[in-house]
Amino acid sequence: MNNLLLGVLITLSFWMTPAPEVARGYAVWYAPGVMEATCRYRGIDMSGYVDGIAMMSPADIGQEVWIKGPLGWEGPFIVCDCGVRGQVWEMVMVRGEVIEVGWRTASRWGLGPHDGGWKTMVTVSKTGPYSRDPLDNEWIRPVDYVKWFEDNAELEVCRIWVGDHDWAYCPLTN
Repeated sequence: MNNLLLGVLITLSFWMTPAPEVARGYAVWYAPGVMEATCRYRGIDMSGYVDGIAMMSPADIGQEVWIKGPLGWEGPFIVCDCGVRGQVWEMVMVRGEVIEVGWRTASRWGLGPHDGGWKTMVTVSKTGPYSRDPLDNEWIRPVDYVKWFEDNAELEVCRIWVGDHDWAYCPLTN
């Protein structure tokens, strides 16, 4: 077998499931100008926001979020993009991603191809920078996004690249 490669596709309904209110995972970055172009393409105005970000689900596009990254809490950010459905499983389960940030934010955080690396651990909050529930003022504990994804993901297709332009399909457990 040449270069074993696992391909998993989440269901459309799970892809359309918003992220938890407060989640923790890795942030990676978009190349210079890509986030701004994506926001413009979608008609999302970045004025008044620190930067644009991408989350895994299209259901989160247009949301305001706050991020606790290497410099502490920052925000609000605007969600302008989402992961491609066919790549989300790998983005989360292999790389541990919860978000992708624009180049301005990556640069501010010291990330980059020749700087601090390609990822950093973050907390993403839809409820504000202090992660408090507005109804009962209790601390909201961040959900481990990879664990949440693993526990909740609905899978449609699982296939293994076996080389010579051939895929073998594997059974799904959920």
